[in-house]
Amino acid sequence: MTFCHKNPTVLLEVVMFFLSGQSESPLGSKRPNEDRWDFKVTPQNIVLVVGDSVRQMADSHGVYPGKISWEAAQIAAASIVHDLRQQSPGPYDAHSLRFAVHRANCQIRELNTQLRRCHTDTTESIGTSIVVVWLHAQPNGSADGFIASLGDSVSLLVPSKGKPSLLTADQLHACHTYSYEHFHHRMGESVDEARKRRYKWEREFAQNNPDAVAPDNPNEHIGYGALNGDPRALRFLDIRPVHMECGDRLVITTSALRVCRNELVDARETTADYSRVVRCVQECPTIRIPRTLIEFIRDCEVASDTPAEDATVAVIETAA
Repeated sequence: MTFCHKNPTVLLEVVMFFLSGQSESPLGSKRPNEDRWDFKVTPQNIVLVVGDSVRQMADSHGVYPGKISWEAAQIAAASIVHDLRQQSPGPYDAHSLRFAVHRANCQIRELNTQLRRCHTDTTESIGTSIVVVWLHAQPNGSADGFIASLGDSVSLLVPSKGKPSLLTADQLHACHTYSYEHFHHRMGESVDEARKRRYKWEREFAQNNPDAVAPDNPNEHIGYGALNGDPRALRFLDIRPVHMECGDRLVITTSALRVCRNELVDARETTADYSRVVRCVQECPTIRIPRTLIEFIRDCEVASDTPAEDATVAVIETAA
């Protein structure tokens, strides 16, 4: 999708493209893409929200028990976009952004309450990771605003001049250090038992828990955020200022892009880890970036023998 706003006065002009790719289960069966997004573009500002659903665990046949995991991502995207577009003509501040995320979290809490009432066998809350981009026009044709993230999505700012920068952090990095194999090795369980134990531990102990620490290292904090109605989720919301000049590109993706890092090592990621992605963004026409990156994701998944994940890529370019 392409959006380009032009006005003889000094307003915001952007070009934006989206593309989503369907994922597969570890056993090869297709599963629905549960990424969701919403946006609002005006000559004065842009609001974009991408939600990466937190799935329920698949059973031993690769089947996912719920068909509603995407609803949390959809509610978050629609709610945040609605609230922030109401802010025009301002104020544009981090407090307003945080409050919009809080309101979305409250709506997801209501959804989870309804689900537990309607489906007595549903014991796990659904939730979502999010990235929120909120930009507004400046008199010189540039754009200023904020990017907020919660969870493990990836955002990169690739300027037309200057150095690229990674605008998000993988909040699940420390938690994911403890793989299913790690649990299996330590506890002597079957792979399926270890998988269930890790999933239960991650959701009940690490998710939205600012005080969670690694089982074998009390100095390693492993809590992470997910928008599932838990009020503690807001403690993990990372809000950063962002500035874009004409020709700059902002890439917002779900966590699937992480497979494209230069080396899949156990280390906290930096901008340098995405040098191949940055090169692609710099060299491709804007309209081709989403498809090129999703193809790159699929190639890297095959090369690393990684199961395919839902993949959504959005690109915003401030037009000259």
